[in-house]
Amino acid sequence: MSVKDYFEKGNKYFGRGEYQKAIEAYKKGLAVKPESYETWYNMGNAYVGLIKFEKAVECFLKVVEINPKHVGAWCDLAVVYGILGESHKAIECCEKALEIGPEEEDAWNNMGFIYDKLGQHNKAIECYQKAVEIDPEFVDAWSNLGLAYEELGDYDKAVEYYKKGLEINPLYAGVWINLGNAYEELKNYNQAIDCFQKAVEIAPEYIAAWNELGKLYVILGEMEKATEVFKKALEIKPDDTFAWHALGLACYNNGDYEEAAELFKKAVEITPDYDLAWYNLACSYALLDKKTEALESLKKAFAINPKLKEFSRNDSDIDSIRDSEGFKKIVSEEK
Repeated sequence: MSVKDYFEKGNKYFGRGEYQKAIEAYKKGLAVKPESYETWYNMGNAYVGLIKFEKAVECFLKVVEINPKHVGAWCDLAVVYGILGESHKAIECCEKALEIGPEEEDAWNNMGFIYDKLGQHNKAIECYQKAVEIDPEFVDAWSNLGLAYEELGDYDKAVEYYKKGLEINPLYAGVWINLGNAYEELKNYNQAIDCFQKAVEIAPEYIAAWNELGKLYVILGEMEKATEVFKKALEIKPDDTFAWHALGLACYNNGDYEEAAELFKKAVEITPDYDLAWYNLACSYALLDKKTEALESLKKAFAINPKLKEFSRNDSDIDSIRDSEGFKKIVSEEK
């Protein structure tokens, strides 16, 4: 088989999400023609699909070694370096891409993303604005502008840019969630609910949208609706820690401490270092007068997050154990 045959075979696997099989095909192609930068490039993206970012970096570096003017590889290198926390390398790659193609909107968008991660939100905004100047239909860049303004606390501006993105693509569920979050910050709760409902209508399996909707119902005290939403989230993703914990909070706020305790236990089974779930489990046990279990759970919460000790000193939900020697001991213990 030729390198082209292996390349096309790998692409078919890639298109089906079978990334490991795609990589195996690409490797066979590279054994035939090691300088095939297109194969190296696609193999790098397959490694991204497998969340093997260091391997992806190796592939993208090979691409730019063979073809230094491959803008896509420089852009993808920037993204992966950003994920790996190597922000300065990521910016260098964006700058390299822009040297080759100064009108490359993806490079401007990626550089904005890196500046956001560095906390340099004004610089990020400049990059995103450049991206949408080049391509006014670039929805991700409009959305990223909104996120950057949220980081600066300007939620009205964020709403403006999210709406701009949704004018271009009204079926982009992620932007509906971002818009809902901005409305939530502005305390426009009904509009926020409309946004989250729109997101789940577009993408019924989008777990983040269900969780955001449920969280907002909790804020509004609509526990029955919140419970229904979180149960839906768990049908989609049974190991979603947030949903188990949030469902526990809904029961807790309804005074059903037995059920809340079972749900918090499920959350810490899935994520053993979930400090708030351990703390709320302790509170549930304390309210059920199960002092031993409450102290054990509280000790685990404090071990994960010692800052909870100070909060616990004035939390009325653990009054039943506050005067116990066990409580005094774990509050005074050093981590």
